[in-house]
Amino acid sequence: MDTPNKTTRALAEATGELLPPITRTCGALLTEVAKQCADSPAVLSLHQSSSRKHPEYTDTPQPCTWTYAHLLQRSLVLAHHIKSHGISTGCRILVVLDNQIEYALLLWATMHLGGVFVPLDPQVCSRSSDLLFMLEKIKPSVIVVASSRIAEAVDSVWDRGIARTLKYIVETTASRINWTNLSVDALDIPIFSLDLPSQHGPHDTAFIIFTSGSTGTPKACPHSSVTMCGSAMGYIRVMDMGSRHSVCQHLNGSHVYGILVCLSSWLTGGLVVFPSPRFDPEASVRAVQTARDMHIPCAPSMADAFLDSFSALGDATLPSIRTLNVGGGVISDSLLQKVRVNAPKRLIMGFGMSEGAVTLMNPVEEVNQYVMGEHTCVGPPIPGAVVRICAFNSRKTLRRGEVGELHQGGIGVIAGYYDLGLHSDRFYEVNGTKFVMTGDQAYMDNDGRVFMVGRYKDLIVRHGENLDPVKIENYFSKAIGAIVQAVGIPDELGGESLVVVLERTSREALAVAELRQHSSLVLGAASVPSRFLDLSADLGLDSWPRTVNGKYRKDLLRKRIQEFFLHSSQRQDESESLEDQLCAIWSNLSGLPQHDIAHDLSVFTFADSMMQIEFLSAVYHKLRRHVSLRELDTHHSINSLAEVLRQKPLVARKQGNRAYGTQAVGTSPTLDTSHFARQFTPGLKETVQARLNTLRMTTADVEEVIPMSDYMSLMTTQIRPKSWSYRHVVLLKNVTSQDAECIVQRWVTGHSLLRSTLVRCDRTHGYYLVFLPSQALWKQQVSTGPTVDTLEDLITSENGETATSQGLLLKVIVVPLRDCTDSGLILHWHHSIFDGIVLKRWYGELAGMVAKAPSQLYFWPYREFALAYDDYRRAEESWTAASFHATRLAGISLMPQNFWPPQRAPLWLRGDDTGWIGSNGEPGDPAVRPLLDGSHSRGTAGMTFSVRVPQILELQRDYEIRPSVVAKAACVLFNLRDTSNAEAVFVSVESGRAWPGEANGRAFHAVPALEIDGPTMTGVLNRITSPTDTDTVGTFLHRLQADQREIDLHTHAPISHILGKLSDFSPTGAQDAKIARALIDRQVFNWQPSAPGGSLRTSHQDASHPYMQFLDVLARTDLGIVWSPSLETPDTLCLEASWDDAQLYTHEVEVAMETFLCCAAWLADPAHLDWCVVKCVYSGYEVHHDSKPVDYRR
Repeated sequence: MDTPNKTTRALAEATGELLPPITRTCGALLTEVAKQCADSPAVLSLHQSSSRKHPEYTDTPQPCTWTYAHLLQRSLVLAHHIKSHGISTGCRILVVLDNQIEYALLLWATMHLGGVFVPLDPQVCSRSSDLLFMLEKIKPSVIVVASSRIAEAVDSVWDRGIARTLKYIVETTASRINWTNLSVDALDIPIFSLDLPSQHGPHDTAFIIFTSGSTGTPKACPHSSVTMCGSAMGYIRVMDMGSRHSVCQHLNGSHVYGILVCLSSWLTGGLVVFPSPRFDPEASVRAVQTARDMHIPCAPSMADAFLDSFSALGDATLPSIRTLNVGGGVISDSLLQKVRVNAPKRLIMGFGMSEGAVTLMNPVEEVNQYVMGEHTCVGPPIPGAVVRICAFNSRKTLRRGEVGELHQGGIGVIAGYYDLGLHSDRFYEVNGTKFVMTGDQAYMDNDGRVFMVGRYKDLIVRHGENLDPVKIENYFSKAIGAIVQAVGIPDELGGESLVVVLERTSREALAVAELRQHSSLVLGAASVPSRFLDLSADLGLDSWPRTVNGKYRKDLLRKRIQEFFLHSSQRQDESESLEDQLCAIWSNLSGLPQHDIAHDLSVFTFADSMMQIEFLSAVYHKLRRHVSLRELDTHHSINSLAEVLRQKPLVARKQGNRAYGTQAVGTSPTLDTSHFARQFTPGLKETVQARLNTLRMTTADVEEVIPMSDYMSLMTTQIRPKSWSYRHVVLLKNVTSQDAECIVQRWVTGHSLLRSTLVRCDRTHGYYLVFLPSQALWKQQVSTGPTVDTLEDLITSENGETATSQGLLLKVIVVPLRDCTDSGLILHWHHSIFDGIVLKRWYGELAGMVAKAPSQLYFWPYREFALAYDDYRRAEESWTAASFHATRLAGISLMPQNFWPPQRAPLWLRGDDTGWIGSNGEPGDPAVRPLLDGSHSRGTAGMTFSVRVPQILELQRDYEIRPSVVAKAACVLFNLRDTSNAEAVFVSVESGRAWPGEANGRAFHAVPALEIDGPTMTGVLNRITSPTDTDTVGTFLHRLQADQREIDLHTHAPISHILGKLSDFSPTGAQDAKIARALIDRQVFNWQPSAPGGSLRTSHQDASHPYMQFLDVLARTDLGIVWSPSLETPDTLCLEASWDDAQLYTHEVEVAMETFLCCAAWLADPAHLDWCVVKCVYSGYEVHHDSKPVDYRR
């Protein structure tokens, strides 16, 4: 398979060859063929007796063959017989038969009569609710069943109108009141006229085919002679079918594919062979041995069983197989290998569905030369078909190479579901061509070939990352040598947990540890399963749940897995030790098998900072106990922590909504009753009132007032109109603009900071002024912009005002898309209300609202954190923490002042600096802040480079050195090298996901800090001395890691306290504080930690969801440069950089990023741990430039 060119601009749409119009009915076409091929065999049933005219079942079957003359004669007699009962054109004939000769008889008779052929799978009769639904939906005039058992099932559920229905039983020995035996003997009578006048036309409904119901209630698809025969004509051309060919009809006769192959064979004068009543691989093999050039249509699971049965014959080959036609699923490498061994003349892979028959087929002439790629190529459209790849739940065509939703169209597509109207959301028409949205993920290459990726409903969304189950299944199927299914199970920690279910014949123990380790490298850590389950041993299933046509029922499999986990959880609560429960939590978060997590070793060998934060939340919710980060840092083995937990009391379970901390509107403390009212000096009250006047709000609109942390207060300074502003563009899929506005309002209502503005009481302290949800608020905060035509128009739209510290801190513009059911959101954020962790959680909740899925996220009111921070700021321990930082920074003004990056212009302003104000309060001169690269400046958009670090996780596993420490060490060495200073100085962003003071022994809050509904981040100014000439890499990295742990213990030290302490330390203290404050904005190191469960990026940009997609992000922070390193995959270190275009040239940043990454790659090699740091190399590694050229973005 050729890799599609992702940069091509051609639209992802393709059209098959034109077909001549279908101007006659299916009955007329079949009659014509029967007259031309009267003596040729039309149908052969290998499991029915030919000893009598009536084809009965027998234990020693003798093949029963009907010629076209026989089939035409008997079907016309039956049609006349049915018509004689007053049943004629348009009647619905319900057929509940196996693959048997009477199936052909009824199909032909229905077509002659101008009726509607409605086949049902006999197995549906065991599901009374489905059977009743279908009978009520169709209200048949005639019912034909295979046996008295089925007749009894029909009688038991449907008595409405039963007296007016003709009912036949094929089984000759059956006898049941009000049912007539259908005797073929009675059909062998001469008729004077073959003519059966009918008002039936080619566009009238001729077939009603029910979907499998795998996504809910079965839907009835009405097909006409045009749709079915048109599809058959296209199928015939690709299959190259002829009158001397046969088809092995072992498919389910109630499925569109089964009907299609029969019609295709009969319309060419070929032979339809029924090997067995239902699929039996051994019977199908016998069919191949008894018939001429045979086409074998099947689903992948059927092909697998068929080829296994054939292989059991020994050295035989399949000379009579003309084509093996596989559709309805993914072809695995193991299946392809079986095809090669048995050597059919051609392999054809295809795609179709009940709503559109077959539209795509990929003929492979040289099977031995064919190489299966990552995704199955189902070919270009067949003659008469049209396909497009569109954005999910949208009619907007994507470009070739882009993954989207497959829309199939053309002659075979129906206009809508039966009795549900012609205008179902899934169906539409373009220039006279009917289309249906399939719900399948796919992309199209430059040759118009379609590659299937998977089903949108089967996507596994784990910690904001979309996992492709097909890719996972292909990998493990090949690695284990078994049939495998990947399923997502709801999980409160990560949205969904990945479970792999396998069916094995071998009872050997599964090498789970090796599978996890290798799959992490190949697929990425996010795709490492939380659990492997055996279909039989764990789930108690003898076979996979499937649809009637062989497709896997993942909904039923998911339900069985959930029952297994529920039962396991109950057992665990009763009998599992605390150590085992802790181990299970770590296993779920890390993807490591439980038996690989030693209870007596440090969890820091695999757990990064974000995983530790998630662990505390999991312990709180699953084990009902509190753990602090400090306790985890001290007791970092499972055994040690378990002893601590045993001494802790159980926490009462929270009741109610997942967002249990969300305050009911109107019950929060108000402006005058707030805990913070004591700080409301007359001057602050005047400031608040002035802001309310500006926003045309009153004190009655205020819900509460919340103080800001010192670090977030730094963002209240308005140096320019767009200071600290972010612009996000998001696509909401299948959401109208009206619904989008309602969703946004509901989303904003649940989070206080999303409804806030800023006020300041002095130069260092700010407050959030939170408004009650109201129409007055929505009028200013949520608006609808003008309709746009394309996603590019949405991205570049200038709709809306920037969120500033002078107004609302979040503004949302809903943008309708023309000719589309999707909507765009342009969100203008002020950075003072979010950090990376809470932003991703907020967007995760928004995506859940769009998908109408229950929230898996907990949020705790932000005012609780603000209260704790405010109390901590006043307590002695905050000054102790400030002393820790001040001591490290004392004397910084005596350093050489050649810090990196160089300052070439006033201030540090990333992005649009229009209207900037100088330090003197006067408007700045644009001429002194020119864009160094002019229109090619790209600091706002930033760049992304990466380098392979294949052994970086070994450092953590074997030496407890975290990847974040390696990246920070590279930042240190880069600064030392570039400045020639003895010390490196830069800010590191810390998550702050700990309650203020808890690390210093202060009583901490009951709720995990992860769930705080707002920003807890802070910036720490690092001053790190150069390693000595004899310091080894190992010594240096461990020193940095120990230093980081000290920083973590003093994270929430207020910046105002630090600068105050620094000023008092020495005669240079005042200048030290001035320099330290200036350096906070210069260079920022912001490690992006792994999300728990293996999603290696926590950026909100990676939180795309099947129902929500990020299109663009622009950040305009008042900073010089921001480094954002992360592990893109377990062996790839990624570095994003964005900067002030008035300070740095792009080529300077490119050199700096390459130097940074080469240094990191060298440090990440365990072989260098005993080497002296001075031997570090800063070049020579292959650095990938992953960024695309962009025009300057303001």
